[in-house]
Amino acid sequence: MNPIDITSLDDRQLAETVIALCIEVAEEIGCGHKQAIYEKALIAAFREAGLRGDRQVPVQLVYRGTPVGEFLADIIVEERIIMMVRAVRWLTNEEELQLQSILKCSEFRVGLLVNVANPKLEWKGVVDTPGQI
Repeated sequence: MNPIDITSLDDRQLAETVIALCIEVAEEIGCGHKQAIYEKALIAAFREAGLRGDRQVPVQLVYRGTPVGEFLADIIVEERIIMMVRAVRWLTNEEELQLQSILKCSEFRVGLLVNVANPKLEWKGVVDTPGQI
Protein backbone atom coordinates (compact mmCIF):
# COMPACT_ATOMS: atom_id res chain seq x y z
CA MET A 1 0.00 0.00 0.00
CA ASN A 2 1.27 3.47 -0.87
CA PRO A 3 1.67 5.87 2.04
CA ILE A 4 -1.28 8.21 2.56
CA ASP A 5 -0.81 11.99 2.40
CA ILE A 6 -2.48 12.71 5.74
CA THR A 7 -2.01 16.45 5.44
CA SER A 8 -4.77 16.51 2.82
CA LEU A 9 -7.25 14.47 4.88
CA ASP A 10 -9.95 16.03 7.02
CA ASP A 11 -11.16 14.15 10.12
CA ARG A 12 -13.88 12.33 8.20
CA GLN A 13 -11.49 11.12 5.50
CA LEU A 14 -8.94 10.06 8.11
CA ALA A 15 -11.64 8.14 10.01
CA GLU A 16 -12.77 6.43 6.79
CA THR A 17 -9.17 5.44 6.06
CA VAL A 18 -8.74 4.06 9.58
CA ILE A 19 -11.98 2.06 9.31
CA ALA A 20 -10.89 0.61 5.96
CA LEU A 21 -7.61 -0.48 7.55
CA CYS A 22 -9.50 -1.98 10.51
CA ILE A 23 -11.62 -4.02 8.09
CA GLU A 24 -8.49 -5.15 6.26
CA VAL A 25 -6.83 -6.30 9.50
CA ALA A 26 -9.97 -8.04 10.77
CA GLU A 27 -10.41 -9.92 7.50
CA GLU A 28 -6.76 -10.91 7.30
CA ILE A 29 -6.15 -12.18 10.84
CA GLY A 30 -9.68 -13.36 11.56
CA CYS A 31 -11.61 -13.36 14.82
CA GLY A 32 -10.93 -14.97 18.17
CA HIS A 33 -7.69 -13.24 19.15
CA LYS A 34 -7.11 -11.17 22.26
CA GLN A 35 -7.54 -7.41 21.97
CA ALA A 36 -3.79 -6.72 22.19
CA ILE A 37 -3.17 -8.80 19.04
CA TYR A 38 -5.61 -6.64 17.06
CA GLU A 39 -4.10 -3.45 18.47
CA LYS A 40 -0.61 -4.50 17.39
CA ALA A 41 -1.85 -5.57 13.96
CA LEU A 42 -3.69 -2.26 13.53
CA ILE A 43 -0.56 -0.29 14.43
CA ALA A 44 1.39 -2.30 11.83
CA ALA A 45 -1.30 -1.63 9.20
CA PHE A 46 -1.33 2.09 10.03
CA ARG A 47 2.45 2.32 9.73
CA GLU A 48 2.39 0.43 6.43
CA ALA A 49 -0.17 2.96 5.16
CA GLY A 50 1.94 5.89 6.34
CA LEU A 51 -0.20 6.74 9.36
CA ARG A 52 1.09 7.27 12.87
CA GLY A 53 -0.59 5.12 15.47
CA ASP A 54 0.34 4.71 19.12
CA ARG A 55 -0.94 2.07 21.57
CA GLN A 56 -1.93 2.42 25.20
CA VAL A 57 -1.60 6.21 25.37
CA PRO A 58 -2.60 8.11 28.52
CA VAL A 59 -5.13 10.82 27.66
CA GLN A 60 -5.61 13.70 30.09
CA LEU A 61 -9.23 14.30 31.12
CA VAL A 62 -10.14 17.85 32.09
CA TYR A 63 -13.14 19.43 33.81
CA ARG A 64 -13.40 23.23 33.45
CA GLY A 65 -9.68 23.55 32.93
CA THR A 66 -8.73 21.29 35.83
CA PRO A 67 -7.13 17.91 35.15
CA VAL A 68 -9.32 15.27 36.80
CA GLY A 69 -7.76 12.03 35.62
CA GLU A 70 -6.47 9.95 32.78
CA PHE A 71 -7.90 7.45 30.35
CA LEU A 72 -5.64 4.88 28.74
CA ALA A 73 -6.50 5.02 25.04
CA ASP A 74 -6.16 1.77 23.15
CA ILE A 75 -4.89 3.59 20.05
CA ILE A 76 -4.36 7.21 19.01
CA VAL A 77 -4.14 7.83 15.25
CA GLU A 78 -2.26 10.86 13.95
CA GLU A 79 -2.89 12.58 17.28
CA ARG A 80 -6.42 13.26 15.95
CA ILE A 81 -8.52 10.15 16.50
CA ILE A 82 -8.91 8.19 19.70
CA MET A 83 -9.76 4.53 19.25
CA MET A 84 -11.34 2.08 21.63
CA VAL A 85 -10.63 -1.44 20.34
CA ARG A 86 -12.77 -4.26 21.65
CA ALA A 87 -12.76 -8.02 21.12
CA VAL A 88 -16.21 -8.78 22.51
CA ARG A 89 -19.39 -10.49 21.32
CA TRP A 90 -21.02 -7.09 20.60
CA LEU A 91 -20.52 -3.42 21.41
CA THR A 92 -22.63 -1.93 24.16
CA ASN A 93 -24.26 1.45 24.51
CA GLU A 94 -22.11 1.99 27.62
CA GLU A 95 -18.91 1.80 25.56
CA GLU A 96 -20.24 4.37 23.11
CA LEU A 97 -21.29 6.67 25.98
CA GLN A 98 -17.86 6.26 27.57
CA LEU A 99 -16.18 7.33 24.33
CA GLN A 100 -18.50 10.34 24.07
CA SER A 101 -17.57 11.35 27.62
CA ILE A 102 -13.86 10.95 26.92
CA LEU A 103 -14.18 13.24 23.90
CA LYS A 104 -15.96 15.87 26.00
CA CYS A 105 -13.18 15.86 28.59
CA SER A 106 -10.15 15.62 26.29
CA GLU A 107 -8.49 17.42 23.42
CA PHE A 108 -9.85 14.85 20.95
CA ARG A 109 -12.96 15.49 18.87
CA VAL A 110 -13.23 12.24 16.91
CA GLY A 111 -13.41 8.74 18.31
CA LEU A 112 -13.82 5.30 16.82
CA LEU A 113 -15.15 2.31 18.69
CA VAL A 114 -14.28 -0.92 16.88
CA ASN A 115 -15.11 -4.51 17.68
CA VAL A 116 -12.88 -7.06 15.99
CA ALA A 117 -14.19 -10.22 17.67
CA ASN A 118 -16.70 -11.18 14.99
CA PRO A 119 -16.21 -12.22 11.35
CA LYS A 120 -17.59 -8.83 10.25
CA LEU A 121 -16.03 -5.72 11.82
CA GLU A 122 -18.43 -3.71 13.94
CA TRP A 123 -17.64 -0.02 14.41
CA LYS A 124 -19.14 3.26 15.54
CA GLY A 125 -17.86 6.76 14.95
CA VAL A 126 -18.29 9.33 17.70
CA VAL A 127 -17.79 13.07 17.25
CA ASP A 128 -17.78 15.74 19.93
CA THR A 129 -18.31 18.58 17.44
CA PRO A 130 -21.43 18.19 15.23
CA GLY A 131 -21.00 17.84 11.50
CA GLN A 132 -17.44 16.55 11.31
CA ILE A 133 -17.97 12.86 10.61
